[in-house]
Amino acid sequence: MIPWAYVEDSGAYLYWLEQPGQTPDEWTVMFNEGRGPRWEHHDTQCASFLLSVLTGQAETEYFTDFPADGHQFDANDDILR
Repeated sequence: MIPWAYVEDSGAYLYWLEQPGQTPDEWTVMFNEGRGPRWEHHDTQCASFLLSVLTGQAETEYFTDFPADGHQFDANDDILR
């Protein structure tokens, strides 16, 4: 698994689930709650998963505050300075 995003202050991470023989466009999404043992698998690619979360259409126990009135993206370069 390859981490690609985290939920600030929660310890939760999103990962690409890579399987042998798959190309990156076939990787699906795994979510780990961070401070516990629970995982969610989303049988979709990264961009589709993010769109479903931001529009409130994702089937997930963890991203329940969406859709939100506004969204913000902070690049790692801005966060990790």
